[in-house]
Amino acid sequence: SLSSSSRSYIPDTVVTALSERLEELSETDRLVFEIFSETGMRAKEVAFLETDCLEKARYEDRVRLKYIPYKTLKARRRNGLSEYHSVYISAELAKKIRKQIATSEDLRKEHGLLYIFLHQHKGYKVSMLNVEYFIKKINDLICKYHICDDSGQPWNFTSRQCRKTLVVNMIENGATAAELVYQLGHLNQSTVMQYYAEVKSIKLAELNSEFFKAQFDLLLSKEQLIGFSE
Repeated sequence: SLSSSSRSYIPDTVVTALSERLEELSETDRLVFEIFSETGMRAKEVAFLETDCLEKARYEDRVRLKYIPYKTLKARRRNGLSEYHSVYISAELAKKIRKQIATSEDLRKEHGLLYIFLHQHKGYKVSMLNVEYFIKKINDLICKYHICDDSGQPWNFTSRQCRKTLVVNMIENGATAAELVYQLGHLNQSTVMQYYAEVKSIKLAELNSEFFKAQFDLLLSKEQLIGFSE
């Protein structure tokens, strides 16, 4: 099977095991993980979410999350596009973000800041979301519970993996290239087509792995394997 070093999305086994342990994280860290997972946003985009980030979708009783796609910001300006991009999110996630907005209100007013992920420890300056520290806390959780991939290798989490995982799930559920372009905030389909090719390659490798394992189990019974070492 593919190792974590050669695979940039999170396998289901890791997602499931991690989900069972997220309650040990703070409410803010759980929210950050959920935003990464549901939207595929980049680290800086999440860290710099602003107080007016939630907006009601036109003609629909749904919510959109508005953010600045910093990686394509210059290109958006050159093309006369808005600096903000928005994606649909679940009502449950929107509710949690509203709570975070309310929680950070006093700090925002005190320091004249717009960002919703603010915190301040006694005796220290106000701080924004430290994504590297958040990633460390996720990996500490993985280490504590020995969360491994299918090959038994300890998983090493990065926030970018959430973006690729979302892409894999969307493609598996029949998403079009146009839908992926919109969800990821891209300006053209070139990168999305690379994702399609990558996911196809990954899935083919996994299918081959499963096929050969099934054939191996079929040809060799447990009794026949007793005489062999691992």
